[in-house]
Amino acid sequence: MTRIQQSKTFLTVLIGGGALFVGANFYFLGIMKGFAALLAIQLFIIWHNRKQKENLKTFNVARKLHKQGRYNEAINMFLIYLKEVKDSPDKEKTTVLNFGVYTHSTVAMSYNNIGAGCIEMGQYVKAEESLQRAVEVDSDYSIPYYNLAIIATINGEDELVNRYMTKLSALGYPATMDQINEKIESLPESQD
Repeated sequence: MTRIQQSKTFLTVLIGGGALFVGANFYFLGIMKGFAALLAIQLFIIWHNRKQKENLKTFNVARKLHKQGRYNEAINMFLIYLKEVKDSPDKEKTTVLNFGVYTHSTVAMSYNNIGAGCIEMGQYVKAEESLQRAVEVDSDYSIPYYNLAIIATINGEDELVNRYMTKLSALGYPATMDQINEKIESLPESQD
């Protein structure tokens, strides 16, 4: 089962289990105790979300900049976040309830987003280095392989493209060469 399939299954079980828990809670504990139990869970979630928001502040700013196409600024913020995690490894570990379909590692996501930003700016050598780091952190994170397939296609490395596309398929990521070629058409010439 791929991580994508696991994530979908997990969400289904979580939602179904949550509904069963709420129903059983009220049935067995009664209305007042049921509300008290749900309130305690809600307070924990609120506390955890505040802690997570605090720990991911730099990461979230970087993602916002990346989505706005401000790649240099985003890359700098991702690098700051990576330094923060290196200086305080618990920073990433506090994202216990962080749920990602492709990866649970904000470090891997940071390296991938740095690579993606470099691709958008035509810095393919730097992009490849960052994407390889993302794969080192989480070898089952599919999106860096997609971005690496883009770079390999640009470089005319057909064997490498096939290897990345095979890996993407094995991880359950639906990518086609048409999508990659379409993406390449929108990219600038190499700045390396």
